[in-house]
Amino acid sequence: MPCAPTLLTPTYNEAFSSSEANIVLESSEGTLRTTSGLFRTILSLPPLNGRHTHEPIPIHHPDTVIEPILRLMCGLAMCPWRSIDELEAVLTLAEISWDAPGPISSLHIVLSGSKWLTTAPLHLYVLAAHFTWPAEAQRASTHTLALDLSSPAHAPIPPRPCAPCTPTSALHPA
Repeated sequence: MPCAPTLLTPTYNEAFSSSEANIVLESSEGTLRTTSGLFRTILSLPPLNGRHTHEPIPIHHPDTVIEPILRLMCGLAMCPWRSIDELEAVLTLAEISWDAPGPISSLHIVLSGSKWLTTAPLHLYVLAAHFTWPAEAQRASTHTLALDLSSPAHAPIPPRPCAPCTPTSALHPA
């Protein structure tokens, strides 16, 4: 007996689901539905064949990155950050892919007085140096003084291009 094809009903993130939405953003894990000025340039392009499409706009990032940046952009309540890696993923999306200075500014404030000084000072230093946040870089650098920078535990932190800054190895006496 042949199986009838099952039609999958798209699921939408509750924080961004609106019956009035005219844009559907589809993350790599699911679909987020919202209206947003973020894609103003994309949506201002002339429609193909003179018609607008209602196809979702694919965004090749997971929900764990997409949801926080949309919450930041829309001024919605945020959940606590679980890791500095999660914060970095949102910063990277905001900077490189979306050119969104608002979320970067908000995350700068989060990182300025954060728990990451004690739990991930080297990672915080790399981010602060990259974004040219000298006060945060200086504060994070002082928290790296107790670290063995040659330890493999610190190797997974990817280097980022940054403005001229003091290498962390120069911050530690030989």
